[in-house]
Amino acid sequence: MRTFYVRSPSQREAFSKWMAKLPEDAGLEITVREHKGRRTIEQNARMWALLTMISLFVEDDAGAKHPKEWWKEQFRYELLESREIRLANGNVVHDWPGTSELDRADFSRFMTEIEVWAAERGVALGD
Repeated sequence: MRTFYVRSPSQREAFSKWMAKLPEDAGLEITVREHKGRRTIEQNARMWALLTMISLFVEDDAGAKHPKEWWKEQFRYELLESREIRLANGNVVHDWPGTSELDRADFSRFMTEIEVWAAERGVALGD
């Protein structure tokens, strides 16, 4: 599989040259869609700061504290939509996207939901 990101004339030209080299009977399916950038480094750093604050000040229902990695997984399962995957044996399992798969807007919503959750429990997260 080949992915092209076309943001400049030179990238458009590279894509055109690649297309021109394809055999006429290549049998390809080509999808064109707007590219949505993945989360930024700054967004990722902010998420880990939020999760660190939560890990320091929030206990679970049983009164236990957990590391930031545990909280990340909790929020991932609670806040992100799972995908159903049918295995070869017919069983269906659920898989949740990693936060690195989220685009900037979805990642921003994810962090906002975490902030709201934390604020409801008295954790002031700041900027």
